[in-house]
Amino acid sequence: MLFHFSRTFAKLKEHMVLLPVFVYLLLAFPYFGLVPFHDGNTEFQIAYNFFAGKYLSNWQPYHPPFKPILESLLFFFFGYRAYSFVGFFLGIAGIIAFYYTAKKLCNDKVALLSSFLLATSGLYLANAAFTLNDFLETVCILLAFCFYVRSRLIWYAVFGSLAVMAKESAIILPLSVCLIDFFFRKKITFSHLVPFVAFQGWLVFLWTSGHQLWNSWNFSQTSSQGSAITLLYNVLTLHFFNTYLEENLLHLFIFNFNWFFSLLFLLTLVVYRRKLSFLRTSPELQVILVFFVLYCLVILSFETYTINRYILPLLPCIYLFVAYGLTKMRFRFVCIGLTIIVVVASLLASIDPISNLFWKHYTILGQTFYLNGIDGPDGITYNLQFLELNKKRDIIVMHGDCQRVLPQLDYDKRTFALYGLQGCK
Repeated sequence: MLFHFSRTFAKLKEHMVLLPVFVYLLLAFPYFGLVPFHDGNTEFQIAYNFFAGKYLSNWQPYHPPFKPILESLLFFFFGYRAYSFVGFFLGIAGIIAFYYTAKKLCNDKVALLSSFLLATSGLYLANAAFTLNDFLETVCILLAFCFYVRSRLIWYAVFGSLAVMAKESAIILPLSVCLIDFFFRKKITFSHLVPFVAFQGWLVFLWTSGHQLWNSWNFSQTSSQGSAITLLYNVLTLHFFNTYLEENLLHLFIFNFNWFFSLLFLLTLVVYRRKLSFLRTSPELQVILVFFVLYCLVILSFETYTINRYILPLLPCIYLFVAYGLTKMRFRFVCIGLTIIVVVASLLASIDPISNLFWKHYTILGQTFYLNGIDGPDGITYNLQFLELNKKRDIIVMHGDCQRVLPQLDYDKRTFALYGLQGCK
């Protein structure tokens, strides 16, 4: 009987990943099928133009075309409404990948807790609704890194390339992998280079079609020379210490109870530094740290709207260390209970007393959000409040009360028509 019990427990442990997946689906289910809104709508129009063969004739501030290609396949087989479903399923893939990454690097407890934190992240859920580029980039990074830690380099190359083709900033991951593997393992394979080849292909396409890397909202003094020059200038002159980096770091470490996770992150690094000594001998964890630092300095310092979803690829890095610390604390169950309370508060409302010191309030259709001037209007896409707002907006438009829905009414009308719904006349 004892042997039978141990086998049953072992089987249950193998399926623990289903718990964060279930929680994620429970939170996401009420918002299946929303009509795209804000940047979700903009990216829907880009995908539609690609599908309709109007990609170059309706050129907008594009990122690499993985998302338009993926959405076009879904449009072909399932229709336009598939746009509002795919992100939730990709979110499951990201959670599973993160779970098995944490399990490989640490243990089952850390894997369960860290993937739970990702599954209940308001930023992750809100941006999954319409598979925004930063969300797709994050999921592909999680998948690529999962295969990397398991030494499945061919699949790492595939998903690393897809991450780069989702958004250019993902190039930081293969760069970090190459740096660590070159100096630590003294080995670089063709698989390491494939994401760079994919990125080069995108650059060739831009050059031959008379376009350039995304540069539409570049507020730097070098904007006229393109985003590549801006990034190079920031690195060479240490100009990455600017207002935009400061705002993005506030999003990463303070915004909407992120300060709570930042404190746990720092506490883990300080209190458990001896137990974390394996960092010096773990190339995979060193990749995480290098990726984290480079992404902050190179990407978050870019002078554009500081939309909070730009920090999304970095959140799993923090959650991994937070989960490790929570499993080691003396009063771990109390700390985990407090963490759950913070998670619920950050998901459902904008009531963080610390955030009140840094961000102004913006109210629309009964929902109050944190928002600063350089965050841009899509700075409200950070928890279930945005999805509730989106649901309410859909109801209002379908009932014809268009005066209450601003600002993208023309876009709204086109999108509702493509969804086969009657909206505003």
